[in-house]
Amino acid sequence: MWLQFVPQNYLNFVPNMRLLASSKSSVYVIAQNIESLSNHRMLFQAQLTKALAEPVEALLDSASEDTWPAIRKLLQRETKAAVSGLESALSAFELDEATEKELLAKLENHGRSVVESKAKEEAGRVLICMKDR
Repeated sequence: MWLQFVPQNYLNFVPNMRLLASSKSSVYVIAQNIESLSNHRMLFQAQLTKALAEPVEALLDSASEDTWPAIRKLLQRETKAAVSGLESALSAFELDEATEKELLAKLENHGRSVVESKAKEEAGRVLICMKDR
């Protein structure tokens, strides 16, 4: 009986407001998940950089016959550890397989780029030394 006194557009408005509130909370949860994923990715990239940068630099400074095989072995070991850690962290999220593989591939590429940048730095130092002579 009370419905006859309620304006008709109000009855349409209430469910829409509930849907909007539900949408906003879903967007908020998704934004939190994206931020958390980003934090996990950055954390493991930082750990991988720390695990590779100094040892690679030291290996390049020593410059023996075993330098590159040792760097490859170090890169594989540290990348495998970082990927394993990120993979376990990603298991808390509901990601599709393609997205998970993409994140893990980006971490592997990051490890390679750390080694590459250290090799370029060392090559630059060698070039400066050669010019000085």
